[in-house]
Amino acid sequence: MKDITFAELQSIWWAFFWRSAVFGLLIGFILGVIGGATIAVLGHPEWATIIGSAIGFISSIPATMLALRLALRKKYHTFELSMLRF
Repeated sequence: MKDITFAELQSIWWAFFWRSAVFGLLIGFILGVIGGATIAVLGHPEWATIIGSAIGFISSIPATMLALRLALRKKYHTFELSMLRF
């Protein structure tokens, strides 16, 4: 088994980073707005920002997991990742 090079590591990191940023922002924004608006409509506008922010933050967890899964499945130009189970 070969060690991973710095260039390969950068490639994997970049694939994960930009996907995390895009998915996190999109999913976090959408769910945060929905959660905040729902709380405001229910009569607690003072809690809307806090609840919307919390929902947006919590939704970033599955978004980054999705980004990691896609980055690990990606077929890179000069290499491919695989998992060995023992």
